[in-house]
Amino acid sequence: MPFKLGRFVRALFKGVGHRYIKRIPYMTPKGQRYRYIYKVEHTHQGRHAFDEAHLVEGTKFALSTESGAEFHGHITAVDGDKVTYTIDDGPRKGEVVDTTKAELAAKLNEVHGYKDKLYAERAKVSEQLQQMKAGDATEKQIARVRRRLLALGGEEKRVFPLFREEPKSRRLNARIRELEREVLAANRAVDKQPHYISLDDLPKSEEEERLRGELHEIYSEFTENESTTKPLSRAALQRVNEIQDALLPAKKRAERASQVARDKKDRLSIEASRIREKAEREHYDLTTYHDLALPSEREPDEKPYEYMRREGERLIKLAEAREDVETQRIRDRAYLGESKVPRNPAVTRYNRERRNKELAEGRRLLRVADSKDPQAQERKRIEDILHGLEYTAEGESDVTRAGKRTASSRKRDGVLQDYIRGHVRTLEPSRERADLEAAAQAYKDAEHDKTRERRDAARDEIRRILSREA
Repeated sequence: MPFKLGRFVRALFKGVGHRYIKRIPYMTPKGQRYRYIYKVEHTHQGRHAFDEAHLVEGTKFALSTESGAEFHGHITAVDGDKVTYTIDDGPRKGEVVDTTKAELAAKLNEVHGYKDKLYAERAKVSEQLQQMKAGDATEKQIARVRRRLLALGGEEKRVFPLFREEPKSRRLNARIRELEREVLAANRAVDKQPHYISLDDLPKSEEEERLRGELHEIYSEFTENESTTKPLSRAALQRVNEIQDALLPAKKRAERASQVARDKKDRLSIEASRIREKAEREHYDLTTYHDLALPSEREPDEKPYEYMRREGERLIKLAEAREDVETQRIRDRAYLGESKVPRNPAVTRYNRERRNKELAEGRRLLRVADSKDPQAQERKRIEDILHGLEYTAEGESDVTRAGKRTASSRKRDGVLQDYIRGHVRTLEPSRERADLEAAAQAYKDAEHDKTRERRDAARDEIRRILSREA
């Protein structure tokens, strides 16, 4: 009995004067209870008090916070995004309003200004969290502040971590500092972007200035009469409602401007997240693979194809290093008795795709470098001729019963002659060129011989000339 009486007294004091700004119903094992909210910064069940999740049937909220003239409304029905609430007190007592959750949230923001207050509180808690993480706070203390930040609708700032054990390379350290500056600049851009535009931030017409001045005078009179407990007259309250209705277009402009500002802040947040993720991936590469993760710089006297070959070799080595690291991780998991399947398949898939792209790009650069390098092209032509010599030697067995060579073997001779002609065209007039042309002509003259002696001798001469060129 005393317990029930005490609970009744506490509930009575909570409702005295209707000074709470919100009352949220919630269920417990012992039945329904109510959470009374007196400050905008209060939270309930891991969310701030004005979160749309708390707009449920039975919720009460203050529609006027003027001292002595508070009145509330309570939600009678919720259907998806549609909300129906009834006004309990004030000049519009008993009125039933059908609206949406977004419109009701905007209405409550006009009354309580909770968005600005929550923004300021989030900034304060976020700064506190960063200081605790940099100090000697325990994990339990940090977790408690982190939960409050998330309940207020905030997001923990992931400041780009600079490892103390950085690589010794000056280029690596410079790149790490550059990545940190990019992340900090993106975070500052998000913090500077406002998420709410008030009427005071917008240009006002003369009529709006006059109406707002009149509204200020009425409120000033109410403040003077408050000490004598003399409320505003019905006519004054009616005039306040008329002025507020007349200022609705300005409020709509402010709401539209706020929406534009919120959209821009969302875009900046997405871009900042993308920059952070990219920076974290590159930071991991720099601290894991060191110089392999940095694009090589072209030397002043270095030819383009030489730089391409060096860059292609770097990308191929980097892809192989990634493969080795992943293989070692699988072995470590197996050694520890864990599953070989990674905990996050999406990350593994992303790493595999990045490794394959680096490998493909490295091979492409090597192909381009070979196509532009005169020495590489010459080596390729010589390799083709040597392959053609082996190709024709294998076709020597293709003879008829009469001892004549078949059309297939003669076609092989044509391939070899094409290789030699293509190489000869690139040579300057010299003894080597004349000897190669003579050896090719000797091979052609022996094309219809029934025996292969002259052709073998011509092939040996071609090999000797090419080895002399190399």
